[in-house]
Amino acid sequence: MQYFKALLLKWVISFAFLFIIFGLFYHVSIGNVFVLSLVVSVVSYLGDLFIMPRISNTVATITDFGLALFLIWFVSQSLTYGANLFFPSLLAATGLAIFEYYYHQYLLMYVLNNGEKLEKRTAPYRYQTEASEEIAPNKEEIKRDDDPK
Repeated sequence: MQYFKALLLKWVISFAFLFIIFGLFYHVSIGNVFVLSLVVSVVSYLGDLFIMPRISNTVATITDFGLALFLIWFVSQSLTYGANLFFPSLLAATGLAIFEYYYHQYLLMYVLNNGEKLEKRTAPYRYQTEASEEIAPNKEEIKRDDDPK
């Protein structure tokens, strides 16, 4: 149920924001705004479910901005004739990216982690070098193979 509530929240905010920009200012029909918000919400929600646990919120927000810009522009160009809708698509994608930043926090806290406290993950030290106490070894104490015992 929590997944459905998260998707519904994303769709409602997307629909409201896209209706304000496209419906009121650019006179796109409510049916086209409905289809546009449904496509953007479902595609970005699926992306959030698979990508969000693996990357940071900032990277996910930037990714959602690019995805929303492409989807909104492409779908709006497909649904309308003769209008250049890149600027309203850019404006809508910016607004949705701001919403997505806070939505990702909600998604991580209440949907993906089931309300459990988040643990800070640190990156593994894959390239850590070893350090020793001997920075400059004492050459007198080193035994050589050709030295007699």
